[in-house]
Amino acid sequence: GSMRWRIVLIYFLLVFIVMVVVSVFITNSLETYQMNSLRDKLTSTVEKGSFLNTLSEYDDLLNHQEDIQKTIIDTWEFGFSEELSIVDNHFTIVASTNENITGENAAEVLNTSVLTTAIIGGEMAEADGMLSGNIPVKHLVYPFGGEDGGQCKGAVYIRADLSDIYDFSSESKFIFIYAMVLALLITAVLGVLTSKSITDPINNVTEQAERM
Repeated sequence: GSMRWRIVLIYFLLVFIVMVVVSVFITNSLETYQMNSLRDKLTSTVEKGSFLNTLSEYDDLLNHQEDIQKTIIDTWEFGFSEELSIVDNHFTIVASTNENITGENAAEVLNTSVLTTAIIGGEMAEADGMLSGNIPVKHLVYPFGGEDGGQCKGAVYIRADLSDIYDFSSESKFIFIYAMVLALLITAVLGVLTSKSITDPINNVTEQAERM
């Protein structure tokens, strides 16, 4: 009897370990894929066409604030889960799809670290963060106007709500947990049946040997 339950336990633990490793790998891979897909989609939208070139042509972004505001409202194709702002090299929010922050100091409203990397360093920058209300967001910043080695004129700043991605990831984990419990129950039943087919012949041989 003890041998049978040891076989069942070993069988159960092996399946459990495999299921945990596989579920963690798949859920992490799905989350990474969605993050990369979001980044690629937003980057493609910002860099395609003449959007960045048009912004680079302005000597002083604030002097063309109305034109820039109209441009982003007319050309930005995404919904309420993404917010796009234009920030000049003095860290002033010149225009935004969220007009409540237009004219504000970007250092007080947006992520200073990625802004500095983009505007001062002249490189695309990104970071994950949380807004008030525990809303997860991805910050993506694209500098423009520094193509000839000069100082960047500003940057396109995007905040994308990650709530849907994290909700999907959480739902996926729940599904995997449900599947794992079901698989372990089936494993336990199969383990009992399998161990019985192994231990019964051994017990019969043992009994016969004892009679002899």
